[in-house]
Amino acid sequence: MCLPHASKIDSINNISLYQPSLLSEWKQQQIKKHRKAYMGWNLTQKMANEAIQASFPTTNITITNSPIQLGGEGGRAPGAGGGGGGAIGPGSRGGKGGKGGKIQSHSRPLDIERNDNTPAKSVPDPAPGSGGGGAGAIGPDSVGGDGGNGGDSSCGSFDVVPGDRIEVVVGSAGRSGTLPGQHGGPGEDTTMRIYGPDGEIKDELRARGGMAGKSGTLPDDWISISDTDIQNGFRISTLIAANHIDTRDGLLFISGGGWTIYYAPTIPFNTIWPIALTAKWTKLCSNHIRGLQISITNPRNIEVSRIAFPLRKEDTEINSFTWVFGIGAPLDCVGDWYIRVQSRERILSEISVNVRTRS
Repeated sequence: MCLPHASKIDSINNISLYQPSLLSEWKQQQIKKHRKAYMGWNLTQKMANEAIQASFPTTNITITNSPIQLGGEGGRAPGAGGGGGGAIGPGSRGGKGGKGGKIQSHSRPLDIERNDNTPAKSVPDPAPGSGGGGAGAIGPDSVGGDGGNGGDSSCGSFDVVPGDRIEVVVGSAGRSGTLPGQHGGPGEDTTMRIYGPDGEIKDELRARGGMAGKSGTLPDDWISISDTDIQNGFRISTLIAANHIDTRDGLLFISGGGWTIYYAPTIPFNTIWPIALTAKWTKLCSNHIRGLQISITNPRNIEVSRIAFPLRKEDTEINSFTWVFGIGAPLDCVGDWYIRVQSRERILSEISVNVRTRS
């Protein structure tokens, strides 16, 4: 309740107007309304159209019975890198494509008297094993994920004799991220091993798997938060995770905020964490777009999700700005998970959330 209304109710002159039964009734109505909003509600076509118009007021997009795939495709040619993710929204941009792979040559003459291993050499030709596609993005100033680099191809000839055993292990393909900002997974290596009759490894051939697509890379024309910006008072004044976050008229409405513990119903568990953050400063030069990132790191110190977002030139004319995000949290273990705000390598703020299960 806001201070003016709270003061009015608490005034000794208004005791007869605001009986405990009335206040209790109001409280129950407020709790009921909150729980209903927390559980969600059914959207009508009219509500969906209004949401589209409010989200993209300057775009002209018509979609009729057609699915949209914003994620970049994996490479189609041998050794090709994955395609960058697409993006829809004012000021948005797609991600970069991945680089091609290499050929590893292990060839040598077929001479059964030789037992040495010829060192591998690399040549700059494209090779089989394509990279994964980058994640898609939607919304104003959104940035699509970068595609993964292509995998390597290895070829060679080896000495074998009767009784040798050849083992081939084909690695699994890389996986794409399915949550907002989630990084993809890399492809596994593929190996061929030659075992002698005694079970010892005589030779091995290995082809590196394709690299994972990465989300949240800052575009080249966005500058980082600099030492000068920090000296001019730039700081993250608020970083909070909550059950529900809404914005209206420049104000934040937060329910169940200030997490220090999060109970997952099971492990592993994929979810989306609502995050609000506010930056403040005394003075900033408004000649450039500044790039920031929000990320989630697991207890093994591996970053699992990242979203890039801008502080636009026109927004630096005031002394603060607030963003609200939903970032993917692929929870695969209990322990302390970290939510960080950074600008490339500079860490600006960090909070931890201890993930637990009730069992």
